Amino acid sequence: VNANGGFVVGPGGESIGMKTGDKIVAINGKDFEYMEDLIKLDVLLGENATYTVERDGQRIDLNIPANFIEQLS
Repeated sequence: VNANGGFVVGPGGESIGMKTGDKIVAINGKDFEYMEDLIKLDVLLGENATYTVERDGQRIDLNIPANFIEQLS
């Protein structure tokens, strides 16, 4: 997380369309409380999973592919 509350994105995040500075504001359309919620297996392995990010004042849905974990290894 950078000084502005957004993420510093690496290759894994870039592969789903995240950009440095994005703030994840929802998981599968729902608010979340804990950072750990971002990496729960039901999110990373689920069908039709999404992160909603705030970028430049707009909300954007990013699809998380079902094979996302495989892409990271």
